[in-house]
Amino acid sequence: MEIQINDINYHTAMLDKNDISYIKSIIDKTLKKYSELDDYIKKSFMANDINLKKVKDNELVINIFAAFLHSLKDNYNIKNEEQLLKVIKGYIRNYLEMILLNRKEFSLSHPLQYEPKVVSILGLSNYINRELSYELDDELQKQSELTFDICLSWEIINAFRSIKSSMILFTIGDDVHGIALYRGFMEIWSKLLLTQKFKDDYVKYKKYNVNLQKHIISGEELPKDMIDELGKNATNENYIAYGWAKNKSGKRITTLTELMNCANNNDPKVKEFLHYSGEFVHEDYVGIGYNYMELRKAFINSYFEISKAMLDYFGDIFNLRRFNNLYNNI
Repeated sequence: MEIQINDINYHTAMLDKNDISYIKSIIDKTLKKYSELDDYIKKSFMANDINLKKVKDNELVINIFAAFLHSLKDNYNIKNEEQLLKVIKGYIRNYLEMILLNRKEFSLSHPLQYEPKVVSILGLSNYINRELSYELDDELQKQSELTFDICLSWEIINAFRSIKSSMILFTIGDDVHGIALYRGFMEIWSKLLLTQKFKDDYVKYKKYNVNLQKHIISGEELPKDMIDELGKNATNENYIAYGWAKNKSGKRITTLTELMNCANNNDPKVKEFLHYSGEFVHEDYVGIGYNYMELRKAFINSYFEISKAMLDYFGDIFNLRRFNNLYNNI
């Protein structure tokens, strides 16, 4: 079944009258087939201080349905209208509450932010950045000593901050910087993959980094044990950032490229990503025919899969299982 939304109009957040007419027709058909949804949508909006008179005439509702339809266009084999309406009903039930919750933290007119995958990523990221960071702040006030669990938790928080920031850039059309920021996320992800192998050194080098930053910022002297162990590398930020991990030869890792390749088993896709993301960082796109729509889709899919993997791995530790329903119903 053909879903009649123009890709370029959608990705530039400039839906035309044909797009909107089609979306309104789907809203009408969905509410007629599932009449309880009209009341559910209005009550959900009212709970967020938005009063709806006619659901289908509301710009936010139109953008939400546009995102649902576009997601199905790309990722779902819709065979007929009955199936389409049924899936959309499920999307409304599963994602509307989180959409409205996400809007309290970040909101623009771009429909991309209402795609189920993006809703899930932003919902999980917002929760981790808000709740988990508060918990850690309280814990650090009680004890100043860095532990493995505290370091790991902050690594996860930083990972989801990068995801959120990159996703926001995509939703304002700044794909280039969104992709460049993804490079920072991949650095953190690679660290997370290696931490279990080098727990003691990981924590020790985190402490060394605290000492180094105090030295750089305020001129505070580096501890003697740090200088004794690291020698000339005591002021080498790259060495301290990556040197807690070792390569297959047992030598300490000293570059981002080596860290990512070791963590990801020299995956050719990771090497390719490092190359292309490096190109984006340099910001020379003149005459280069990048397909930004396909790049955006690919990166969102990648974010979704990796954040799902993190949810599966850390869900029980940080009480994140409430988000399973978002990730498992797309």
